[in-house]
Formats: sequence, structure tokens, C-alpha cells
Amino acid sequence: MSVHPDRTRLSQFDPEDLGDFDAWIDATTAGVLPAFARIGNESLREATIAEAEALIDACHGASGFAFLDENYSGQQSLATWLDLCARRRARSATSRKSHEEDTPITAEYLEKLRQGDSETCADFLKRARPWLEARLLHIARDARSREAAQGVIDDLLSDLFGKNLLAKFHGTGSFQGWLCRVAENRLRDVFKSSDFTKVSGFPQDEEGEPLLDRLCPAPEAAEIDPVVLETLKEGLALAFGKLSAKELFIVRLVMLHGVEQQVLARLLGVHPGTISKLISQATARVASQLGSFMKSIDPDGDLDLSEYVGLAEHFRSALHGKG
Repeated sequence: MSVHPDRTRLSQFDPEDLGDFDAWIDATTAGVLPAFARIGNESLREATIAEAEALIDACHGASGFAFLDENYSGQQSLATWLDLCARRRARSATSRKSHEEDTPITAEYLEKLRQGDSETCADFLKRARPWLEARLLHIARDARSREAAQGVIDDLLSDLFGKNLLAKFHGTGSFQGWLCRVAENRLRDVFKSSDFTKVSGFPQDEEGEPLLDRLCPAPEAAEIDPVVLETLKEGLALAFGKLSAKELFIVRLVMLHGVEQQVLARLLGVHPGTISKLISQATARVASQLGSFMKSIDPDGDLDLSEYVGLAEHFRSALHGKG
């Protein structure tokens, strides 16, 4: 796995020569903040810039050198890595803020909704849309996707009462979180549907391909926010880099290629329990390292189920990609 020159340059600094290090940080990160001017949502733009400024500031000095040495693995440029971290932190903070600003839904409030109390229902419809928009619009990256997101929200709020969707909430976790997850799953289903991805009624070239496909390709269904995926990929590269060559070799053979542990143990001349113990320890170390990395990027963030799905895919990719 190739390492970006920025990571190589970082390793060449003398930790005691902070003047040159800080000057390099300033030069390397000069283009990070201007890139956020294109973010359309004003509050998200301001939050992203604030997070980026804090991250860049945290990269200076001895503590900054230690932070980067521990967390920046060099899969991409330092500027790109900081860009991804800032966007991830800002989106997480914006989502938390939208939930924290509203009063949690109580059991009594939910019971009134189930009974169809008109005043409670009207209040709920005004409160729920901001949560749902905060959750969905960050994965809707173009006008068509945003329109689909609004349609999902409208249908979901209608189904809560018209199709008694409320009956499916059994009180595990917060109602806001449950409703947002339902909305996100529905939007992903829309993205996967043929009605959303197909293109028809547009001029075709001599080979019968719609011209629009080349000018504006239909979006692929995204299982997870790309910023989150890139962050997870960065963390996994760092985590797998902590394993020894032997550990990585055994984990790949067993977990990816399906080699039975007993067979591998005979080939290596060790007890099967040794293989099992090594895999367990390696898995725990990867999980621990990844958790530490994610906390360093987003101290207050939590991974949801869809993010773990993406994590599993990149777990496989990271193992395949190591030599």
C-alpha cells in the first residue's frame, strides 16, 4: 500500500525542531479552508470551517506532531485527510445539535401520538422534519437526490399515522433515532430502485447509449456517507499497519480465503489453539486501534449500523490490499 509523500515528510522531522515542522504544516494546509466555501448549507459550512481551524491548530507544536504521527497513516495527502476529518466532525456535530435542540420524545407524548391527539400530532409534524432533514440531506448530494429525500420524509410522516408505523417502535433507544434510521433506510432503498437509476427519453448516441449517462451519470446507491467511509478506511489502514506480517498473513488466510484453522495449524506446525488465539488478539487490536482513531477524529461521534456495514466492507478491502 503506497504512502503519500506527506507521511514520508512527517517521519523525517525532528520532533524537537518544531519551527520547521510548524512552517510545513502552514504551507501544507493552506488550501484546506478555502475548499469549504462551496458548501451550500450555511450552518454546515460554518461548522466545517470551525472544525478545520481547530484541527489545523491541533496539528502544530509537539502535541500536533504526536497527534499526526499516531493518526495520519498517509493514504492521501495531509490536506485531504484534514478535509475529510473536518467534514466528518462538522456533520456529526450538526446532527447532534439538531437532536439536542429538541426535547426528547417521552412515553406520554408517544402515547398521545398513538391515540391521534390532534394537538400532539400537529406539534410532532413540526418537530420531526428538522431531525429527518438533518439525517437525510447529508447523503443526498444533488437536486434529484434531495427531492427524493423530501419525498421519503413526506411519506414517512404520513405512514406514521395512516399506516400505523408507530406500532413498530418498541421503545428501544430514542424515538428520534429510530425514526431517522427508518428514513435513512427508505432513502437508500429509493437510491437502489430501478425507477431512480434508469434514464429514459433522452437522445442516444450511435451506439444506443443515452447521452445523459455520459454527461450526468445516474448516482449509484451509497451504503454510507463517503466521508465516513474514507475516515474508516484511513483508520483501518492505520489499524492493520499495527499488525505483524505473521498476524496479517494468518488473518488473511483464515478470514478471507477460508483456510481452516486446523489445516493452517498443521502447515505451520503449531497447535490449533495458537491460531485461534492469534486471530482473536489481532481482531481485538484492530478494533481497539480503530476505536481510538475514530475518537481522535470525532471525540463525541458514534457509528450507526450503516457505518458498521461499510466498515465490514473496508475490513475486507484492507486485508486484501496488504502485501
